Amino acid sequence: MCPGGAWDAPGPARKEVLPCSANLPRSNAPPSGRVTGLGVCDALRLELEPAQVPWLVDELDVMRGPLEEQLERTSADDHEQFEVLSHELHLLRLMRAQLPGMPHDKPLTFVGPAGRVCRIANAVLANAVAALAAHVGEGPPRSEDARAWLHEIVAVVGAWAQTVADCYTVEGYTFEPAADPTVPS
Repeated sequence: MCPGGAWDAPGPARKEVLPCSANLPRSNAPPSGRVTGLGVCDALRLELEPAQVPWLVDELDVMRGPLEEQLERTSADDHEQFEVLSHELHLLRLMRAQLPGMPHDKPLTFVGPAGRVCRIANAVLANAVAALAAHVGEGPPRSEDARAWLHEIVAVVGAWAQTVADCYTVEGYTFEPAADPTVPS
């Protein structure tokens, strides 16, 4: 959702940022498609297709704005709130710094705190679905470019839907045998 609760036609931002990588150990949790738990699922590693990257960049950039505004409005007397917001903004910047400049034509690994990564993936999927819904609502595509864009956005929605489903699978993994829904109680 965009700031203020309005749905604008979401789309990828294309700003130049140098990439960095994270070499973290794998979890004992079984890999789930595009998502791997790192540690005891404190962090998730997402394997993203090139078409997913600009949507993730856009979401991270959109999320940063309100955090920066909240941080500016936070009173110097409210040290605890200031620290929380500073930490959130720092994590967001670290995640954003992993992403390369555009255009990007190779699969990419993205790492971040498990809960935040899942929430971000959900938001990106919602934006992609909203863009698809807005496009479909306009009626059949009349130009070759519009038809090509429709195929591209369908692929993006599918990729993010799979990523979100894989996030849920990895986050739902537990070492407790009684909690495993595939094992009879």
